[in-house]
Amino acid sequence: MSSSPKFLVVMPSYNRGKLIVRSVNSLIEQDYANWHLYIVDDGSDKPTKDVLEHLQTLSGKITVYHLPNNQGANAARNQALDMIMAENDSGFVTLLDDDDYMVPRAFSNMAEKIQKNPQVQWWIGNAIDTRGEKISKLKRYGELNYLDDYFLGRTVKRDVAHFISLGAVSSNRFTRLYKNAEEWVWFLAIAQKTPNFFALDKNIQIKEYQETGLMATNPNRKAKLDVLALREELLKPFPAKYVAKQQLVAAREAAKLNRPIYSFEKLMACYSKLWLKPDWYAIFLFWLLRAPFSVFGALHKKANLVD
Repeated sequence: MSSSPKFLVVMPSYNRGKLIVRSVNSLIEQDYANWHLYIVDDGSDKPTKDVLEHLQTLSGKITVYHLPNNQGANAARNQALDMIMAENDSGFVTLLDDDDYMVPRAFSNMAEKIQKNPQVQWWIGNAIDTRGEKISKLKRYGELNYLDDYFLGRTVKRDVAHFISLGAVSSNRFTRLYKNAEEWVWFLAIAQKTPNFFALDKNIQIKEYQETGLMATNPNRKAKLDVLALREELLKPFPAKYVAKQQLVAAREAAKLNRPIYSFEKLMACYSKLWLKPDWYAIFLFWLLRAPFSVFGALHKKANLVD
């Protein structure tokens, strides 16, 4: 990799002609020159397309690609990743939504750390809101493990800004099972070969959550149990302890959804590995005290149906 790492920005966009101008300007105004922005238009209306075409004329560092129809943010990101992998030999991929923008010196601050630590393939930095307050909640910074500290842990919470080397990204892509959200599928695939990242205490991105944005609408809320099942399935290549931890998470979430059978089944599935954990007994007691007959009655009814 060259002494000055190249930052490859993935930006899906859909009908946000006004907001995306701010996002693009935050890149153009960076004091660091080695970057390229890949905007993938997800079937926007003509006024938005016109804005995107204008933005492409502002710099040779901006590429705009138009999908023929609306396919969702995950398909748009995958298109950008395909273009990046075809056109670049090295660099770091970072995700920037069209309603978010970079803080000044974000790239130069990150580049300085990358140059001093070329062995690190995955970095994260802070996301802040428009008032300058941290959105990212980290108990500590430095080298962390994606599974232990983020996906199934509590060291890192909420949104952060990711910078991931092309070598770590490789052929990994965002899920097509859901049009939007569930970015963790991509991160989890990357973590199979690059399990650790380095958390840098620098503000990198400013996030402004829109009323129509994914954080507000939670598009896969109705498919919550399906998402939990997908998490468990995709953890199978990892050590069994992580599958058990996910089963415990599923048991807790199913309890919130008042799904006693699913919750109790997951509780029993992770019993052998987590029966000493206080969280396991907390969920068990929840059902024992709240619905002692519904759990066992539902399981008995299910057994009779199988017979």
